[in-house]
Amino acid sequence: MNKRGQFFIFVAIIVALLVFTLITKSNIIREEVTLQNFEQLSQNYLTESPKVINYAIYSVQSPETELSDFSDDFKKYAEKTDPNIGLVYVYNDPGNNKVVIKNLLKEETITFNIGSNSNLLFSTSDTTTGNICTAGTGVCIQGTTNICDTINPEYCILSGESLSGQLKLSISDISYDFTLPENNKGFIVIVKSKEGDTTKVDVSQNII
Repeated sequence: MNKRGQFFIFVAIIVALLVFTLITKSNIIREEVTLQNFEQLSQNYLTESPKVINYAIYSVQSPETELSDFSDDFKKYAEKTDPNIGLVYVYNDPGNNKVVIKNLLKEETITFNIGSNSNLLFSTSDTTTGNICTAGTGVCIQGTTNICDTINPEYCILSGESLSGQLKLSISDISYDFTLPENNKGFIVIVKSKEGDTTKVDVSQNII
């Protein structure tokens, strides 16, 4: 075979390889990053959130507002690697007669008992479907809306007078019991995530 014939065969092989490369899908291994990062994410929140409260107190800002903003930002960040992560926190300030309980769990309601009184808080990610009406206009449309953002934030966030004594928080029929100090600021956090049949929970209580 002459050199010219060999050249054309070589070119044909190169073209065939290029076409094969273009039409063949690459085998890419995609790893689902979920519960394997739970401990790191949870400990990050449990470590940083008291610092946020202390800094707000030191700089004469609102601890309730700063903690709420930090918690919202943390959840958005954490969901990038663990879509099912969520938390609920209690910030109790007897000195200023304030308490805030905020449910940032993943579509889970919580109940909390103080004495004989039982209360329910929806999650900030909970939605409802039905007629959505604009107040004062009489205009309603069928759709899905976030319960807290659109309807009433108080369905997911309790803000009221400070508490003391025994507090029971219940999530999915599992109860967590705490004792709130009478004279000191208290901060309680439950961080939770679930994947399949596996559930991970971190619980923390701090006196500020």
